Formats: sequence, structure tokens, C-alpha cells
Amino acid sequence: MRTVPTQSDSVVAQVLATPSNFFSSGLRQKVDQLMNILWAGGVNNPMDSIEQISYLLFLRLLTEKDDVLASLDKKYVRIFSGKWARYAWGNFVTLTGDNLFNAVRDAIEKLHELPGLTDTGKLLFSRATLKIYDRPTLRAVVQAIHEMDLAAHDGHDLKGDMYEYLLSKLSASGTNGQFRTPRHIIDLMVSLVNPQPKHRICDPACGTAGFLISAFNHILGQNRGTGRKNYPGGKLTSGQ
Repeated sequence: MRTVPTQSDSVVAQVLATPSNFFSSGLRQKVDQLMNILWAGGVNNPMDSIEQISYLLFLRLLTEKDDVLASLDKKYVRIFSGKWARYAWGNFVTLTGDNLFNAVRDAIEKLHELPGLTDTGKLLFSRATLKIYDRPTLRAVVQAIHEMDLAAHDGHDLKGDMYEYLLSKLSASGTNGQFRTPRHIIDLMVSLVNPQPKHRICDPACGTAGFLISAFNHILGQNRGTGRKNYPGGKLTSGQ
């Protein structure tokens, strides 16, 4: 007896056929390159390597977010202003040798003092320190992270994919209690739930916000406009 395909079957087929942008973007190769650079530079513990990469990525992404918010709101008070201005990511890219080492070390060791940081954030960064002692290695790592394309590609959470890949390097994600739902499963679940404009969406176990991002992109995709508004979300009003 032939089974008639359902809407759920078509959703599954569409989601599973979507390629992994993390691998096609070249980020996987760049992460492997970073791990190799750190290993050659004396950071031989994978846990330390991933920790150091995470600190540097955090500084870069926080600086970029600071720049975006400042461009959108003239009244916005930058995080990296005043005494914090020298810890902005752009400053590290131009430094070398001891100047780079001292600047990055000071920035990482002061992460727990960031303005507006939650108590949880202060606890997480309370013992943060720089463990990349070889100066040429540190510069190579900073340059490699600076050249990474971390922008969203077709709504895919590349930073979350990279985090998952870094955890796989440890082969201890279960022990550390860190899990991330694979991208194709997230997209499948969101497509089946089919969230709509004005729906209230909650992810109480939010990590890298994969479900929230996927739900947002799903709503935009389901409400593409026509004519001059022929783009995702073109049918939506400002109130939606």
C-alpha cells in the first residue's frame, strides 16, 4: 500500500537536505588551524586551547556588538570607552610582541569587571587568564580569529556550530554537561511547531539561542512580501 506524503514528511526532507554552512563556510578548517597553532605554540591541553579561543572570541564579538549598538543609538554608552577603550578588539590586531601579550592578558584578567556583567558572568570570568605565552603564537591566533567570517549565513548560527565543534575536540561534552541541539533538528522542530507573528516564544534552556534564531528566521521566511517588499518579513508590520 502506497503511503501519501504528509506535510511533516516534506518538512523533514527539506531540513535534512539543507547543507551544513559551518563546514562549507571554511570555519571548520580555521578552527583546526587555530588548534594546530596553539599546539605548536606550547598550549598542548585541548581544554586550555578552547578556553583561550573562547576568551578571544568573546572580546571580538563584544566589541562588534558595542560598535553596532553605538551606530544605532547616539545616546548609547559604549562598553569599550574610557579606561576600557584600550581593551577593544581592534587595538589587539595592530599590536605585536610584549605589547600584545600585556594588552590581551590585562583584558582577559579584567573580564569579570566588565560594566553590566551579571553575577554569573563575574563568576565565570573570575579566574580568567592568558595562557598563550609565546608572543608569535598569540599574534597568529589573534590574526586568525580576526579574519574569521562569523556573520550569519542564510540564518544559520555559525557561532553555535563552531562551539559545538570545539566541544567535540574535547570528546567530553557529556562530562562537562554541555550539549547543543544539532542544526537540522532545530530547524525541523521549529518547522513542525510553525511559530507565527505575535506568538510568545520561550527557550528556558537557551544557550547559543539556536531555537530562537531559527524561529525568528522561520517567521520571516513565511512572511515574504511582494513587489518592493519582496524580502523575508516584508509582509510584517512594525507591531509584529
